[in-house]
Amino acid sequence: MIRSIWSNFKFELTSRKKFVAPYVYGFVIFAFMFFIVCSAGGAFKGVNITFGLGQKVFVNSPYAINLYYGLMSIFGVLIIAPIFGQAVCKDYEAKFDQIVLSAPVSRTGFYLGRFFGSTLVCTLIFLGLGIGHALASAMPFVQRSLFTAPSLNSYLLPYLTLIIPNIIIFGSISFAVGTISKKMSSVYITSILSFMGYLFASTLTRDIEKKTLRALADPFGVNALGRLTEYWSVAEKNSRLLSLTGPLLWNRVLWLGVSLVFLGVALVYAQRDRKVKIKSEKKNIVHSALSRKASVDFSTCMSFDLRSRLKLFWSQVLFEAKGSVKNIYFLCLTFAGILFVFFLSGQSGKIFGTETYPITYKILETTSGSFGTFLLIIIIFYTGELIWRDRQSRLNQIIDAMPLPTWIMGLAKFAALQLIIIALLSIVGLCGILIQTAEGYTHYELVQVFRTLFTLEWPHYFIFSSLVFAIHTLVNDKVYGHGFSVICLIGLIFLPSMGFDHVLYVFGAGDSHVEYSDMNGYGPFLARIRALQLYWGLAAGILLNVVYLFWFRGVDDNWSVRVSEAKARFVGPARFVLYVLALGFIAQGSYVFYNTNVVNEYHLPSQNEKNQLYYETTFKHDYDQKPQLSIVAVHADVDLYPKKLKVAANFVYTFENKTSGAVGEIFIKLPVRKKYVSFAFDREAKLDRDDVQVDVQIYRFTSPVHVGETVSLVYKVDYGYQGFQNDETATALAGNGTFINNSSYFPTFGYDERGELSSDKLRAQYGLKPKARVASINDVNARRWNYLTGHDADWIDFETTVSTDSDQIAIAPGYLQKEWVDGDRHFFHYKMDEKILNFYSYLSARYEVARDHWNDVKIEIYYNKGHEYNLASMMEASKQGLSYFTENFGPYQSKQFRIVEFPRYNTFAQSFPNTVPFSEAIGFIAKVDPKNPKDLDYPYYVTAHELAHQWWGHQVVGANVQGATLLSETLAQYSALMVMEKKFGREKMERFLSEERDGYLVARSQEEKTEQPLVMNENQQYIHYNKGSIVMFALKEEIGEKSLNAAIRKFLESYRYQKPPYVTSLDFVATLKANIDPKFHDLIDDMLTKITFYDNRIEDHTVKSEADGTYAVELKILGRKLYVDEHGDEIDAKMNQEFEISAKDKDDKLIFAKRYPLVSGTNSITIRTKEKPQSISLDALGIWIDRNRGDNKVTL
Repeated sequence: MIRSIWSNFKFELTSRKKFVAPYVYGFVIFAFMFFIVCSAGGAFKGVNITFGLGQKVFVNSPYAINLYYGLMSIFGVLIIAPIFGQAVCKDYEAKFDQIVLSAPVSRTGFYLGRFFGSTLVCTLIFLGLGIGHALASAMPFVQRSLFTAPSLNSYLLPYLTLIIPNIIIFGSISFAVGTISKKMSSVYITSILSFMGYLFASTLTRDIEKKTLRALADPFGVNALGRLTEYWSVAEKNSRLLSLTGPLLWNRVLWLGVSLVFLGVALVYAQRDRKVKIKSEKKNIVHSALSRKASVDFSTCMSFDLRSRLKLFWSQVLFEAKGSVKNIYFLCLTFAGILFVFFLSGQSGKIFGTETYPITYKILETTSGSFGTFLLIIIIFYTGELIWRDRQSRLNQIIDAMPLPTWIMGLAKFAALQLIIIALLSIVGLCGILIQTAEGYTHYELVQVFRTLFTLEWPHYFIFSSLVFAIHTLVNDKVYGHGFSVICLIGLIFLPSMGFDHVLYVFGAGDSHVEYSDMNGYGPFLARIRALQLYWGLAAGILLNVVYLFWFRGVDDNWSVRVSEAKARFVGPARFVLYVLALGFIAQGSYVFYNTNVVNEYHLPSQNEKNQLYYETTFKHDYDQKPQLSIVAVHADVDLYPKKLKVAANFVYTFENKTSGAVGEIFIKLPVRKKYVSFAFDREAKLDRDDVQVDVQIYRFTSPVHVGETVSLVYKVDYGYQGFQNDETATALAGNGTFINNSSYFPTFGYDERGELSSDKLRAQYGLKPKARVASINDVNARRWNYLTGHDADWIDFETTVSTDSDQIAIAPGYLQKEWVDGDRHFFHYKMDEKILNFYSYLSARYEVARDHWNDVKIEIYYNKGHEYNLASMMEASKQGLSYFTENFGPYQSKQFRIVEFPRYNTFAQSFPNTVPFSEAIGFIAKVDPKNPKDLDYPYYVTAHELAHQWWGHQVVGANVQGATLLSETLAQYSALMVMEKKFGREKMERFLSEERDGYLVARSQEEKTEQPLVMNENQQYIHYNKGSIVMFALKEEIGEKSLNAAIRKFLESYRYQKPPYVTSLDFVATLKANIDPKFHDLIDDMLTKITFYDNRIEDHTVKSEADGTYAVELKILGRKLYVDEHGDEIDAKMNQEFEISAKDKDDKLIFAKRYPLVSGTNSITIRTKEKPQSISLDALGIWIDRNRGDNKVTL
């Protein structure tokens, strides 16, 4: 048998050398990897392809190389499958199997030789990954700062852990399927299902407790790789080699075991010396063809008028469609897709593990979105099947000789594909309704279902399928047709990231994306979509004309012959149709260009970067630190026109010179083009500079504004959406749900460094030095401004009159002074009775209003009808929050608190003075099950958090330096957690904190610059939100809630409504230390001023039953504390603090909890419980950040 294996191994290698496909595969892999690495390495301006590496992870680091190899191996299955499949199917497809297998050779040796030969061929092909990566890394045009010293092990180890195992795994599966079915179609389907397996594993569960399950379920090992490295720091990713340990090891063992099973099945099946009766497709087609011939009247067939041809065309369409739908492979793909849809419906839309109600648009996004991947694959696969079915069954010459017009032969197959797509979309719609019904939701919006699936989704697939049909027709090779179609699909996905993002040349771009909102319906998206559907629909028509011209009939596939035939067909109707389509395409393209480039502005990504560069290099030196006027009052008349998507406003800004010297000019950044705005000062000023490139105007006063003097500026804007944009649809102005703020269409004053290039990678490309996110905490000048309102204002007087359509309610900060209706306009006059930050918003919609009160504070929730689900929770959070915050921190400064819903185009809530705009997507449709211990009432949490900002942000606001968000976001997090703990108890807090800890640890591994301690954080959300929650809860547990709150209250009282210089987080730390027992000062430093981790673990345990009926549990605990320095390196630190040790019984009920001191090194502790414990946990709440929580718990 060894000789048989060796001879067939050599034969496989020799035969492969003669084919061009392996060389093409290798070149494609090499070229793709080369381009990806060059792009990630900063070789191309305006190109941003990183695969989520972040800017601090070296492109050739061990982690990056593993990630690139792993992702490429997913697409590599499209190469692995045909190579292994052809190794066993080629003899059967060539009808050579009887001769080959009749030779006196070992069947096992025959198949194993081919298997090993295919394995080596694939391995050689995938060497292109390493060669492409290494070569690109050595190119002189990449940024050397993004690369580290190359390591041979970094390139070789991923082959042993990912590439070669994946070749064996998917090669075995393809080999087995090919051996059993003897058809390449089965192998292709298997490769598709393998890819689907990865998607399934990636969405298997969103629960953080089941990440390991998701890692094991992924046959490619990419999720296992992610699980192994998800908490690695940037420093570890840059230096640490990945080894076969943990989830990656078990994943490889599991799937290699599965592959051995498949290979074993294939070898056993090959030993069977019997004929397998398989109904050939040829017989089916001949039988169907004969049946049709027998059932059609001969005289009718001889008629060639238009009616007969259309009837014949429809008959051919039905025949092709039925042949595909009845195919077992089609049924398998469809069934897999439906299963995927039903499974994903239970996973999508979750926030903190909590589901949303299955409202129609959410279900459609889930079902059509997830099924969309299947549809694209079905289009690519079945286009090849439809075109090549006749040729594979060797009936093509008979059919080609029939008196059928060529246009019927090609277009009937295309139309059949469209019938299949429509049928599948119908199934998707039905699945969505079944999902809604199963969840007890019966508000079926069938019109929305129809419009979304058949007027938005289907045209997109129609357009894409025309491209695939044209590719298959022109290439005239099934395998290459599939290959080029996949390459085109990948190219269309990556083109925008490569800087090619205009809808005029990215095929099919922007023809289906729409964000449906319950508040605003399809909103402004449809006009853009319809224009692009027509544009690309005409392009699809041109491609179908090309399909007709180059449709292959006969036996001579020489390209010159095909061109001659195309010229012969390009007469009469074909010529006329193509000219009409081409003229329509050009005309519609002109219309699209007019909207995207004339009515609206279009910039290449590189041009946007250049504009930021120009802004910084032109204005920073002269204006960044230049003294300027400050806004002290705003009086605004704002007219919103929801139906016209327009805003007209008249602002009167009052400025005061609060500097130490005279100010002679004012720097204005326009929100829109200058033709929509005008300025008028109450003193003489001339336009000194008008820079249209970056919309900056600088006015110089004839006489300078002296210290203490005021200036009034009247600003007028009249702006509405016109046409549509290239890259996105503006949504701030909406037919129902307008939400704008003071930076949307209103000017900002003074140089704003947020307009600079922030990416260090991009800055290096343009020769700029790295840029700090925010000013240093020790920057005295930066303390002149707070971090919320920028450089142009702090506390202001505010009054506004806002009007909207008569059937809508307009909301702005302030108390309602007057409300009236004049014609079709509804007016509201609001005025604040105290100063607020220069931070305000306007909202307008057809609202329902829920009202309540807490003491003398009015509470109002403005919501869209039908979104009543969580109003009670929001209202309770408002009351409990007002009560807790007032009692513990200080009085609430307003007489009202309002929550105002806005459309889901943005998914956040934001706290303005006494008003909180709240997205419909993050609370109003949450489906919270109070009985489910895993569900978190996040509408309650978000409400409490945003209410807390009325203290932390609107009473105390930090300077525009490092650590500012500790004083707003972290303290708002802590405040919300205290209210939540009172409401839901510690078990829910354990769940919430685990989510926060996971979010922090994952995000820190993707840090773009430098991780900072909490006190120095630079508006890094994973620090001030996620880590902030854990740190503040830990301080509360150690110091005590009352003591900590008393110190926080002292801080607020000391800095409430402070004027420049603004408070910093160092002042907060100083206040804590001044008001808290000194024994906690080291803890405060560990939590706030340092990056501290713990690596504690329970190493051993024994359980003894005592004579008195109690249980003694002896624990051996290893204690370890670590500090992380500015380079990301970990340093051991001395530990001596208390940790909670708890026990639960078999029903997961807490039966014991007590704090014990732990020191660095080994600790021996004995706990005694009255009931028999089932599990012991060290720090069950997880308030001491430990990257490996698995060894903090033992099951007894």
